[in-house]
Order: sequence, then structure tokens, then C-alpha cells
Amino acid sequence: MHTDLIMWIASKNGFFSIVQHRDDSEQVLVRARVKRDLEEIFPEDRIHHTPGGDYHWRVFASKKEMGEILLRQMAELDYPNFKGKIAKTPSQEDKLQAYYQVWSVMHDYGLKKFDKKNVCQGCLMGGAIGDALGAPIEFLSFPQIQNKYGVNGIDSFVEFEDGFGEFTDDTQMTLFTGEGLLRAWNRSMQRGIGGAENTIVYHSYLRWLFTQDFPFQAKPTQGVYDIEKGWLIKRKELYKRRAPGNTCISSLASGIAGTIDEPINDSKGCGTVMRMAPVGLIFFGRYGLSL
Repeated sequence: MHTDLIMWIASKNGFFSIVQHRDDSEQVLVRARVKRDLEEIFPEDRIHHTPGGDYHWRVFASKKEMGEILLRQMAELDYPNFKGKIAKTPSQEDKLQAYYQVWSVMHDYGLKKFDKKNVCQGCLMGGAIGDALGAPIEFLSFPQIQNKYGVNGIDSFVEFEDGFGEFTDDTQMTLFTGEGLLRAWNRSMQRGIGGAENTIVYHSYLRWLFTQDFPFQAKPTQGVYDIEKGWLIKRKELYKRRAPGNTCISSLASGIAGTIDEPINDSKGCGTVMRMAPVGLIFFGRYGLSL
């Protein structure tokens, strides 16, 4: 049998295998495991019983007819979750366990083919774009936003006065967080020495502080700090101040690396959360973590 067209269709009307007709390129063979699935969309007199075949029930149809049927089913789509719909469809609910098994197998397959590099790039790029979109109004109250953009607030893209979008210190520090974690991971792979994430990320943050043209008040007390060992320190486009938080600046400039047990400030801001995306990206799949 020719295989120019082969597809499995799982719908609220049933499960079908559609293959091209052996001798007619404009015809398809619509096959089902159970007769009632075909009865949902075809008259009974068109359904053939083939007990010797892989699928016991089948219908011959033109590609045009089958295309119209599939388009109609698409237009009638009225559910956000397929398995949930099947569970509530009396004629199909007995397939629910089988669909769960198919979903599980394909879910595992997807994890094996997971393109982590593409996901990481997309996450960081998306974060930077979102940061840039919100940057022009970061320090405005809602009344100020309404006064500037109308009573409904912002309903389209806004830019800085020079007409350009710019991400803020949140994206800058997100990148330096990623740098620190990658450098720690690289160290553990090459030298077999792990557990230095805190110090190495801390040093990355100190390099970010250097790009903000803010001097140290004291030399770093943790680890051997070498500003030249960073990767991002060489990217001159990052040497811009984008309204960094005062607590972050002063804490890093102190030269002391605080800990949860020994904090060096009492800030309750959300800056840490805004730069933590690389933690989830880099540690995905390690220590039992998964999406």
C-alpha cells in the first residue's frame, strides 16, 4: 500500500487510521478498531467489515470528503483538554486508559528529544523582551500610567523617549546568574570539583557591579576573585546602568557574601526572583527536578 498519506486521528468521535487508497491517489481508506467510531461520521451502509485485517472496520472516501469532515470537526472543537472530553463522552470513555498510555509514551519520547538549548535561549530572550516592554513604566504608579497613556492604561507597545526599547538590570543580572552557574558547572565537569555555585555566582555578580561603574567599598572576602575570568565582562554593551536596586548595589559593594543564616540586609524585594530563570534551566533534570 502506498504511504503518501498516513495519519492517526484521535477525536471525540473516535480513533481512526487514515491511509491512501492502494490504487486511487484521490481516495483514502478510513479505518477504525470499533464500528461505532465510523458510525459517528459515516452511514452504516458504507462501513465494511474486514475481520482478517488489522482494523476490522473501514470506509472508502475521497480526500475531499475526508478533508471536509476533518475541517468540520475542527470547527466544532469545544474543549480545552482532549482526555477530559473523552472522559465525559459516553461513546468514547472506554478509550480513556488507552489514550493515557499513548500520551505517556509520547511524553517520554518528547523528554528524550527535549531541545534544552532552544528552550534556554527562548526563555532568556522572552524574559529580556518582557523586561524591555515594561521598563518605561517600571517606576510609575497606576494613576501616573493612566495620566500618561489614558484611563485604560497601556494598550500597545511603549518605548523610552529616544524611541528604543531597553531591558533593565533584571535582565543584566539574569545573564550574570546564568554565567555563574555555567562556570560552576563547567568547573565541576572539567575538574571534578562541585559545590562552588554560591561563590562563583557571587563573583559573577561582582563583575556585573563593575559594569555599573560602582566601586567596591571593601575587597571580596569569599574565594579568589578575578574580574578577568568572566565571559560577560567582555561584552561592552552590558556596561550601562539600568536603574539597579540600591540594596543590591550596596550589598555587593560591601565585599561580603551574605547567606540565609547570616544576611547582610533586610530587604524584602522581588529582585532575586526576577533573575532566577537560569537556576531552573540549568538544574532541570538534575537532583530529580523535572518540568
